[in-house]
Amino acid sequence: MSDQLRDEHGRFAAGMIDRLHSIMQSKGVPNARAEAVAHLQKSGVLKPGTENLTPLGLARTRMGPIERAKDRYARATDRDRSEIGHKAGRTFVK
Repeated sequence: MSDQLRDEHGRFAAGMIDRLHSIMQSKGVPNARAEAVAHLQKSGVLKPGTENLTPLGLARTRMGPIERAKDRYARATDRDRSEIGHKAGRTFVK
């Protein structure tokens, strides 16, 4: 699709926006896309007032959803990411 967001190198950049939008929409959040964008801007993934990725956003986009889940779990449990596993939708300490 030509209307999808891309970073400065032409790589697809809207994956996290779409994923968060879908999650919020399924939970019945009104104006889910705007809320998703606002949340990602607040967390530093998107530049304020835009849908452009920050360097953090580029790094997290490259990770993919499973690696992001491992990263969140590692930070929450104060562990190294290499100690974290993921299987059947669950993140755990190896």
